[in-house]
Formats: sequence, structure tokens, C-alpha cells
Amino acid sequence: PIALAGGGLDSHFTDISIQSAMCTETRDRVEADFFPKTRFGDEVELIAYNWLQSNEIRPGHRLPLKVWWCADQTPAEDYRLRLQLINDDGQVIAEALDLLSHQDHLPTEWSPGELLMGISALDVPAWAEAGEYEVRLSILKSDSDETLNRSWWLLGKDYLPLGTVTVSEWPMETEPPPVANLVGAEFGDPRLMSLYGYDLVPDQVKQNDTFELAPVWRSFSDRIPVSYSVFVHLADDDEKIISQGDGYPVGGSRPTTSWRKDEIIVDPQVLIVPADAEPGEYNLWIGFYDPNTGQRLPVSLADEVQADGRLLLQKVTVTE
Repeated sequence: PIALAGGGLDSHFTDISIQSAMCTETRDRVEADFFPKTRFGDEVELIAYNWLQSNEIRPGHRLPLKVWWCADQTPAEDYRLRLQLINDDGQVIAEALDLLSHQDHLPTEWSPGELLMGISALDVPAWAEAGEYEVRLSILKSDSDETLNRSWWLLGKDYLPLGTVTVSEWPMETEPPPVANLVGAEFGDPRLMSLYGYDLVPDQVKQNDTFELAPVWRSFSDRIPVSYSVFVHLADDDEKIISQGDGYPVGGSRPTTSWRKDEIIVDPQVLIVPADAEPGEYNLWIGFYDPNTGQRLPVSLADEVQADGRLLLQKVTVTE
């Protein structure tokens, strides 16, 4: 199989394979729309890239990109990928920095002639106005913002233009749907979002069965600085977790950095109760944390700060 490069999104593509992982044998069989074949420095060449969705995108959404790299020689350091979204005035309105390859296969571990496929993504700001934007790609050194030299035909530019994307107008949902359980808990200090309420179906579940939790979030800001993960834990009174959910909201399609002020986000999640779970009552917890540091957002309910950065939703009964 082809080696995977890129950041945290590559797990969605682990089933992609190719007969060989050598540049000379696979270059003509890469399924991509764009083949810039642009060299960065003396070590790395961008063979091809593909947008993983239409180039028309809404504010607050993620623009994923698939890239194919060829290692002309083993890189001297662990270079980084930078994607930028540029407006008509030439201003950078969004930027994404990522490893050039997966943590388990860093550039300094690449073999000469190796072909690598990677996934990265650029989050369009929630406040972005409708219009045309340019996407630029550049390669940075491991410990600074210094860029690698590009191919001569780029005429001195320190980036590769990947084309334009259209940010379209998008009505914002501000009215929450009906929910069975109203909550009103607030997360962050100062507050960033609240849990308006949630639905739970069912609230009594059998061993080896699933249940769906659908929290309804309300954003208090359109410039949330961190892409927080949501955690959901089903645990007994001794804090033993028997089932959990963990990930970016709405299956990764609506990171918190994309939320708009006063927007309502419905975030359905499915949890599985293991077959060997002891029958009885379990606590259902929810919260946010920064995946880069592990630090949880503080949460308060009725002006009372909740312990351990988590909120108890209710008891869930597990039966045989």
C-alpha cells in the first residue's frame, strides 16, 4: 500500500492502496485532477493534488485536500505543510499548518524515490464573506517559517497557487430544534459555547447494543481559537468507562473554529455498549477538550462550575 502522509485526517483513507509506492512506477497511475510536479528544494516534489469536495464551500466549513509527494532524496529535516486562504486584498484570512507526513513516518524517514499520499485541510473562517479566494501551498522548515525554494517557473514566489475556491452565502441556523432535555450549560471562560439541550435514544439500552446522543450546541463566538474535540463517556460510579465517543463535532465536518456567533449545531453521536457490560446504571458525561494539550474546557451550569471539566447529563440503564 501507498504510504500515508499528512495530519490527523489520514485515518479516513487507510483503505486506499496502490500497487507500488515508488514514484517511477506510480506517477502515471495517481488518480488526481492536478499534476503540478513542483519541486521544493532538492528533496521533495509535489506530484499531484485533488480537492476532496467541490471548490464551492460555505463559511465555517472544512476544505480537505489530498496530495501526493515524491521523495527525490531523504529530506534533511521534518518539513511542514502550510495552506493559506487569500482574499482579494492579498490578506491571509485562514491558515493551516501540518506535518508534511504522518508522525509515524516523518520526512527524515522517507526513502529516495518513495511516493506518499497525504490528507490535509483548511478551515474556512465562520466570518468569511461570500466571494472568490485563492489557496496557496508552501513548505516550511521544521523549526521556522522559512520556506523551501520552489521550481524556477514560479518566478520567486514562495508558494504554489492551487487555484481559487468560491465561498458561497449560507443561511445560519439560529433556532434550536425541539429537544427532550433542556440544559443551558456553558463551556469556556469566557464562554465560547453552550449545550442548549440534547436527545437520547433510548435511555435504557441492552448489552451489545447502541444508543444515540444528539447534543445541540449554541455558539457564542465566530472566532473560537481552538478546534476542540467533544468527549462523551458512559462510566460507572467508580469512573470505569465502558463506552465513549471522542472527536470533532458533526463527524469532523464542523470544527469549533468554524462556528458562527449564535449558530445552532446539532451533533449526533452513536455509542456502543459492550457485550460484557454489567447490568445497572451508568453516568453519561460530556465535555470539550483541546486535543493538542488534553486540557478540558471549564463548564458551568446555573453559575456553578462543574468538577473535572465535564457535565453529567443523566443516568443510563444497561440491561441484559
